[in-house]
Amino acid sequence: MKKIQASLPDKPSKLIRIALKHLAYYAGSPGYHICMGANWLYQGSTTCHMCYAGAVMRGYLAVKPEYHNSLSPAMFEHHVASKLHALNNFRLGYPQLGLMDWAQGDTLTTVYRHFKLTPPQRDALTQDLNRWSSLDYREYEPLDPKPFHESQEKLASIFERHGL
Repeated sequence: MKKIQASLPDKPSKLIRIALKHLAYYAGSPGYHICMGANWLYQGSTTCHMCYAGAVMRGYLAVKPEYHNSLSPAMFEHHVASKLHALNNFRLGYPQLGLMDWAQGDTLTTVYRHFKLTPPQRDALTQDLNRWSSLDYREYEPLDPKPFHESQEKLASIFERHGL
């Protein structure tokens, strides 16, 4: 199967902000339903269901599944799929795992090399991410999405502060 060609930003902070923008748009639009536990992006008979990364696929990447079909990161080229998987881990409160997806590696060492972080930068980033995971992370709640948006914006700010 031919992979969908697309591109996403080079920095996690930018992708998170893009995702938040599209998530807010689709959450308030008729014909769309935000469901973090569902398929990435699924077109039902009257409603398009999507998660955090699904909002990016539908909005930013402008793809739309066919009727009663779904789209997932596996349908994109690896460099895009890895960023969509990273976004999903950010949503789940696992920023380090998300960065490993982003860097297409299975260790934090891969992340440090990918983003060219020095030991003091690594330590500061790790400390900030651990603090965010334990104090600032919030799950998405459809009836009150504001805490999730604020939490993800804080994560984007942490990444941005560290050049990511």
